[in-house]
Amino acid sequence: MKRLALLPFLLSSLCAKEAYNVLPEATSDWKMAGPGSFEQKNGVSTATGGMGLWWYGKKEFTNACFTVEFLAPEDSDNSG
Repeated sequence: MKRLALLPFLLSSLCAKEAYNVLPEATSDWKMAGPGSFEQKNGVSTATGGMGLWWYGKKEFTNACFTVEFLAPEDSDNSG
């Protein structure tokens, strides 16, 4: 178990912070699968209408690191 606790720290060191690019907010660059959707307002994307998968479809990435800010509005919310 102690070995697994080190894994996030080791993986995070592989990504140089100065190498990050911000993905565009243009909805035409994003693809949706499933019945849900996402609404964008003031730079915040909010899931609505059920489950689904939302991904950036304009460019294919390899060997990439992503930083995401996530907020669960209720203590009982669960992303997976």
